[in-house]
Amino acid sequence: MKKVYLITGFICIHVVFAILLIHKQNLIISLLYDVQKLQEQKEQLTQEKKELFFALQKEQQLSHIQSFADKQLQMKPLTIKEAKTVSLKRNSL
Repeated sequence: MKKVYLITGFICIHVVFAILLIHKQNLIISLLYDVQKLQEQKEQLTQEKKELFFALQKEQQLSHIQSFADKQLQMKPLTIKEAKTVSLKRNSL
């Protein structure tokens, strides 16, 4: 009788270990999938960062700023004749 309990216990322990091993493998696969998704997201964000940086550099170019001022703001270059000086007098107390 003792032998039957020992064999049954031995089999049950092996079944539990097999279930735990399958569970561990499922967790590893799930985590690897999450890592892959995060790596893809990182690559996408890196690409977006590069595109935004290039757009910023383009907007900061002097020729683009001058073109924007001329066309959209309708600004014209200032000549020396049009420049006015302002002097402020201080009142002493």
